[in-house]
Amino acid sequence: MKRIAYVTGAICIVLILVIIFSVYNQNKNSYKTPTQKTEVKLTTQTIEEKSTQMVTTNLSDKKLNEYMANNYLGSGIVCKKDNYQYTALKQIYYQKPGSDRLESLISSANPDIRYRNITINDDWIYYIEYKPDWSEPSILYKTKLDGSKRSLVCENIYTYILYNGYIYYVTNTDYSLCRIGVDGNNKMTLIDGEKGEKPVSKFYIENDRIYLSMGNDEYVSYINLDGTNLTKTKLEIGYINAGWIYYTKSINNTPYANICRQNIQSGKSELLIEKVSGSGRFNLFNNNIYYSFEGFEKYVFYDIYCYNIDNKTSKLIYKGSSVSYIEAIDITDDYIYLTGQDFESHYIDTVRISLKETKKQERFDEKKMKWVTSTEKIQE
Repeated sequence: MKRIAYVTGAICIVLILVIIFSVYNQNKNSYKTPTQKTEVKLTTQTIEEKSTQMVTTNLSDKKLNEYMANNYLGSGIVCKKDNYQYTALKQIYYQKPGSDRLESLISSANPDIRYRNITINDDWIYYIEYKPDWSEPSILYKTKLDGSKRSLVCENIYTYILYNGYIYYVTNTDYSLCRIGVDGNNKMTLIDGEKGEKPVSKFYIENDRIYLSMGNDEYVSYINLDGTNLTKTKLEIGYINAGWIYYTKSINNTPYANICRQNIQSGKSELLIEKVSGSGRFNLFNNNIYYSFEGFEKYVFYDIYCYNIDNKTSKLIYKGSSVSYIEAIDITDDYIYLTGQDFESHYIDTVRISLKETKKQERFDEKKMKWVTSTEKIQE
């Protein structure tokens, strides 16, 4: 009998422990569930916030810098997304991966219309439509990447940067600096070029600050993204990238200039490339500076060089480009694009040079819808 009593008691104790453990485990789970849900919710919110920031350009920091460089130092005629390349010339074309043929995406019935400063945001492509003779103010449009749903974003625009859900732009008449939503709403004037403030000639965005050159100021100023806290500096006017300002400095009484850079934090400058053409252009890509050097024989021509910032050496990329008066240099992974304009006829000439086959210069042939090897302008 005692043995039965002991066994029964032991069973009861085990049952009690099982019940206690079960209740504890239920309470523990019921306590953890809201915390886990909250953590998931917070994680989702963080991803959504990051997505909202990235959606403005769909670019990594590296690609963001390339995009801004092409819009600041170039004419913004090339842009890539998902291995598709978009090119702005007399039309805006798209090129499928692996194809050498370009397809028309956006065009105008007006033969005088040209396009520049293209930017991709989500499934939209933003672009400036303009006339080369500047007889009418330029207009910023956006269109779906399939060519549908074209809509006007803003008129009277000179240049722009799409950054963190807003379009920052300089007007084409009084050179005011404005901000507008990517949908074309909520316009705000940040710097008024008419009401006693100096007109803005160039601007750039770095680390949520707008660096801008105003009027005849010798140095750059900056403001917050909402236009507040205008601050003057002793920094040179130029293109800002990764804490440095890249700029050209004329050499007195000569047709030459030096390409330099200045550290934003310390204010110290250093000479990078000595004695380049004062009328030349440059652009940055993959820690290289691509620049043009103007020469004269029977006609004006340009040699294109690449300067590596790390090893401080230059090499010739292409000799004797016949493009008319280079105004802008745009760069992608594979090509360097040179755009020039004849001052009298306003004819815009664009060539591209392969970074892999640097002896090859190409112009776009509208009849063949391809880039073809060319040393002379293609007749229209």
